[in-house]
Amino acid sequence: MASGGAVDPIAVLNVVLLAVNLTGGWEYWKSAASFVLVDGLSFEACSLHSSYFGPWVFLFVLSKVFGDLANLFVRLRASSSPSMRPTLGYIFPRLSNMIVCYLAWAFRVPWFGLFAGLSYVDDGVLYLFYVLQRRLQLHSSARAVAVVQWSHVVKQLLVLALLVHNTLLCNWAPLVTELTALIVLLQLALHARFMAATVVPTRLKVA
Repeated sequence: MASGGAVDPIAVLNVVLLAVNLTGGWEYWKSAASFVLVDGLSFEACSLHSSYFGPWVFLFVLSKVFGDLANLFVRLRASSSPSMRPTLGYIFPRLSNMIVCYLAWAFRVPWFGLFAGLSYVDDGVLYLFYVLQRRLQLHSSARAVAVVQWSHVVKQLLVLALLVHNTLLCNWAPLVTELTALIVLLQLALHARFMAATVVPTRLKVA
């Protein structure tokens, strides 16, 4: 909540997106697990079936539009505050993720189901951090920021492994896969730069 009893739109948005990611992630992985346990991970990564076409992957696509554009709009309206001003590190991952989502969805790329599942988990960590930060009115601790950043890095490494797997075993829509790999590598470079400038110096100072 904002001061004076006014509703904080960013806090409300973060709670909604946290609920979407927790619900969507749980339902997607529950559905995907039924295929993985019976047919293996390659079947889930290389085929179009019910867990891909179910509502939860589509919900992920909708959440990227609603969540990222709404967050960007709110931040642009509050850009008079330096802490709320959108930066390249804030804008690029969101816009590039939307590009990946719509290309992969439009071309029905089989790996997109697992991409959505991994993103649900990663985004859930991010929005949980945002909700706790605003609810408890805490400043970002170095440990919490490191957890969020490592969540991004682990997700991106898993996505790269998924893209390599699909390139070798089921080369479907190679142009979309290659573009996604390039975007993920650029995102990794941004996160590495951010962590080198913030997380690593803080840990050295603590040590």
